[in-house]
Amino acid sequence: MEYPQCLKSNLGYISDIPIMCAVLKHVDGTIQHVLERRQTHKLLGWVLTGPDEDVVLNIPGISKLPPFLAANNLRPFVEKYLQPYPNLTGFFRGSSGQRTRFYDYRLLPITWQIWGYAELSGVLRENQYDMARRCRLLTLEFATEGLRELINSVTGFVDAETIQDRMKLIVLDQPRDWELRFPHDFWLALEKLHGYPHVPGVPPHKHPFGSFLLTYVYSALDDYVVSEIQERSPYTDKDQHRRIHKLHQNLTDEGWAIVKKRLDQIWALVVTSKHFEDFKERFECLNPHAQLRFDFPDSEGRSSLFVVEQLAGMTT
Repeated sequence: MEYPQCLKSNLGYISDIPIMCAVLKHVDGTIQHVLERRQTHKLLGWVLTGPDEDVVLNIPGISKLPPFLAANNLRPFVEKYLQPYPNLTGFFRGSSGQRTRFYDYRLLPITWQIWGYAELSGVLRENQYDMARRCRLLTLEFATEGLRELINSVTGFVDAETIQDRMKLIVLDQPRDWELRFPHDFWLALEKLHGYPHVPGVPPHKHPFGSFLLTYVYSALDDYVVSEIQERSPYTDKDQHRRIHKLHQNLTDEGWAIVKKRLDQIWALVVTSKHFEDFKERFECLNPHAQLRFDFPDSEGRSSLFVVEQLAGMTT
């Protein structure tokens, strides 16, 4: 059996429940956003009473149902609202090679809709109301596109259309003329931070600070943007520390505004740090793991924190 390729995956926390999010690519080139199956059951509050098996159906275009949609009293709503999306459930192999079962992200909003209409129609049994309430609350927090963007944020996946649109806003077609972007005092502060003795008459930016700028300043941009402006500014043949154009010469005003905001933050951190190790420790403290936050009411209607953790360094 040929499994779809896992392009990106990462663990997010939703209502304190860890859920593996992934972006898959099938052999026909189709991109699919998915959530790990058992963890999705836990998010929905679904408790298995037997084997975790799909239920075989004879609905046109839909051959199997996940267990949380298999109840007989849900069948009219399943037949009306469940769309015959391909690969609503299946398997993929992650980076470790382990086989993982998944649900397509589009199944969740449909599930919430099915349970919601079933509740409104008064056909639910007493033991089904907790599941219906859970679906109702989740419906308030997410739309279909909201789930898709959540998975993109957690995994760091960016689709081709988004990249193309972003490039137009951030990267120039041709490099602009050089102008001073990094002030002399900034280079002096970097020189002092790294413990380089200042030599009068020797510009401080002669030191190899390129990797520092990429790591701490240009990292404000998306990785694909940084890769693009690096390709547009190759190193000269004679000096592998000097580029034909400065990276910032390839940025639009909007692109430079993003970098400039980060530059100001880093500059303030540089001048108040005792040495480079002190700077790195303080940088990590000021840049904890990013979080997406959602309000999720508890059983008494009070708002609690609904958190999806992302890897540090991801653009939010």
